[in-house]
Amino acid sequence: MSDIFKPNGPAHTQSESKIRVSPHRHELVRQSVCRWDFSAHEFTDDELLLCAFEMFNHAFTMPEVEEWRISPGQLTDFLFACRRAYNEQVPYHNFRHVVDVLQGVFYFCLALGVLPHFDGKAAPRPKTGSTASLSKILRPFDALTLLIVAIGHDVGHPGVNNAFLVTLKAPLAQMYNDKSVLESFHCAAFSQVLRKHWPITQTVPNMRRLMIESILATDMGLHFDYMSQLEKLKQKIKQDKGMKNWDDKTISANRSLLCTLLIKCADISNVARRYDIAAQWTVILTDEFARQASLETDLKIPTSLAVPPVQGSSIALGKSQVGFMKLFAAPLFQSIADVMPEMNFGIAEVNANMAIWANLITECTEKGDRPFFLEKVRNSLYYQPSSNGAGSSLGASESRLYDFNDKQRTNGGVGVLHAPISNGGDYSGDSRIRKASQAYQEQGAPDLLGLGHHGKEQLKLLKKMKIFSTSSEVYPHANGGGIIGKGADGKSSGSTTPFVTIKNFFSCFPRKFSD
Repeated sequence: MSDIFKPNGPAHTQSESKIRVSPHRHELVRQSVCRWDFSAHEFTDDELLLCAFEMFNHAFTMPEVEEWRISPGQLTDFLFACRRAYNEQVPYHNFRHVVDVLQGVFYFCLALGVLPHFDGKAAPRPKTGSTASLSKILRPFDALTLLIVAIGHDVGHPGVNNAFLVTLKAPLAQMYNDKSVLESFHCAAFSQVLRKHWPITQTVPNMRRLMIESILATDMGLHFDYMSQLEKLKQKIKQDKGMKNWDDKTISANRSLLCTLLIKCADISNVARRYDIAAQWTVILTDEFARQASLETDLKIPTSLAVPPVQGSSIALGKSQVGFMKLFAAPLFQSIADVMPEMNFGIAEVNANMAIWANLITECTEKGDRPFFLEKVRNSLYYQPSSNGAGSSLGASESRLYDFNDKQRTNGGVGVLHAPISNGGDYSGDSRIRKASQAYQEQGAPDLLGLGHHGKEQLKLLKKMKIFSTSSEVYPHANGGGIIGKGADGKSSGSTTPFVTIKNFFSCFPRKFSD
């Protein structure tokens, strides 16, 4: 994560480490990025880089965005920097997830006609021809901005949710007053990457404002606020009988709202993908939330998960998915389709997936629950996590094509945890956060931040969790600087794989850790 911590330092130039993809796989990538059945799990890390490159490069073909174009070499360097800014030890909120979100945004923009037709062999779904669609107020500028937001919206994600940080009174939570903690951090951290690798994006006020608004919108704790705004927009369209009489100010405000809603859709689009693809994402998010649950148990603090994990139950998994889709995904995708009918494919997939999960619940209720369902889904993953932490992804014949990628995978495995959890990330409401924090204090919270006697005991537990590491680069501090972690030999870590250092995760003040 060095790009985040040295905003004034020289930019990395990794163009010499080219994206290693065979011609056959390159063509497959081009065909895949313009399909809604895109599965990020089918691609290596370098192929994911190529996916991102192809999508941005296509956006650059629009003459309206010429002012913000960067060269192919600069784009490659930017994408490498973005990949370095994610922690591959985090099962879900990693570079694979953000490329998936990027592709979701890309496909939306193709379907809405905001991006030109892609010359890959698969074409986007045709537009409905509805004159009522709000898609006509979106501009190429908005499409490019949303693509940039997508690749950086989770930069530096530690694999725990906002409520966890608030409960522990982590420095990030204190810095951002317990509000949209991670999302605010992602904005600040991603801006450092952009300043170094795509500086013009930080000099255009409208672009920067839209980036910040869109990243903050991914906080699921604010979901119903955005749904309320969307409902008001629908009512206004009905009242005004369209948007013909809207002034520039009204158009601009609603354009910004649409952009934030499209990012929200893309961020939870895994439940709107084809079922087998959606199920893969479910398993991975399950693993990440189970790690947090285990950490909370070890720390003896109340859970900050909206639906605590249930060990090895397909019924619990199905119920969590149906619950998430009914409460969050289906209303969002349906309302978006109401104002932009070109997006109808999303709600159709959500409804289909809800039916499949409901059938699974019924079957398991009648015949008995079965934990092996998770294993069955895991076996279909292209990159399979292993229980001992050793990652494996490519066959022997393929691995030679991806030397650069393999070097990045040192200790890159993800542990398997059998614990279903509800999909969609952090959507704990403010009242739940306050109650969790209050309960934690009433129980006599250990002096974790001050590293008193109990705090050191807690750190021993934290170090056991693979979410964190004490031998690599760390998060930025409140003053905008950072500390490079030390390896076991006491020297600065040279690894390009980002980790979270325990000490600095829980303190913005390095002087407390001088020992």
